[in-house]
Amino acid sequence: MTGVQNARYFTDRLVQEVARARRYERRLALLLFRVPAGEAPGTLGLLGSVGRRVRSAIRSADVACHLGDGRFAVILPEVGLQESEHLHGRMRFTLGQRLGAEEELAAAEQSEPVRSAEA
Repeated sequence: MTGVQNARYFTDRLVQEVARARRYERRLALLLFRVPAGEAPGTLGLLGSVGRRVRSAIRSADVACHLGDGRFAVILPEVGLQESEHLHGRMRFTLGQRLGAEEELAAAEQSEPVRSAEA
């Protein structure tokens, strides 16, 4: 449908990536956005178009997922805040400003390498 992974895959993969980032004390970022309701997020053609554009804007190591209801996430292993902000700009360009004024694009990043509680 969308050409990207689904919500269940996202949950499983995020748990794996967080564990990996903690184990190796590496950076990890998460990019979230929603296609505005005015764009009819349930339309399969629109979701497929967004999925293709997201895939074209990210690295092969990144994981793009459709979470449902027009919400998307991109897991960014080995990426810090500055790089995730750069990707945010590329995504806005690639999506052709489709997100508009209702944009809910957010980036979360652990500024220091992720460390386990035991360390």
